[in-house]
Amino acid sequence: MSRSALACIVVAMVVLGIGCGQRGTSNSGGVVMPIVDDDPQMSAAETHARETVGTFLTALKNPTPGQTGFQFKVRLVDPSKPEEGEAIWLSQPTFDGTNLHGVILDGDQPEHVLVAHVGDHLTEIPANIIDWSFQDGGKPRGGYTTRVMYLEASPEEQAQLRKETGYTDAELRSTD
Repeated sequence: MSRSALACIVVAMVVLGIGCGQRGTSNSGGVVMPIVDDDPQMSAAETHARETVGTFLTALKNPTPGQTGFQFKVRLVDPSKPEEGEAIWLSQPTFDGTNLHGVILDGDQPEHVLVAHVGDHLTEIPANIIDWSFQDGGKPRGGYTTRVMYLEASPEEQAQLRKETGYTDAELRSTD
């Protein structure tokens, strides 16, 4: 079985709840931070991302000139380490009318999920992604989990998130 096919199975395992309720990490542009499934702010951010995924899909299908940098976030679990999960952003997204497809890019190598690697293409249904983001005229759209991570981060981690995302403190503190 190819690494890409195995990584897709891993994403499906997460969607079906296998290995859920575990601790893990979240990768936001090179910044890896611990996540805990019972964090109410993170759960609310993920729910909001799923509720508003239509905004992402509409822009992805027909982007205006100022809409760039599309990406979406999924949870991965390695079958050999079901106690460790990881949330990761996928770039270069496409939507075929049913599924979102994305690529793990350099700098987003999973640290705990050993079956997913830079360059792997993963597939997910929109209802199961845990976040999405893009730039709209230079302003961030989505990125709800990144904003929660930012608010919970140390000053050093906040500085790194600003550097990695290119967002300002005000943009990362915004709820829109």
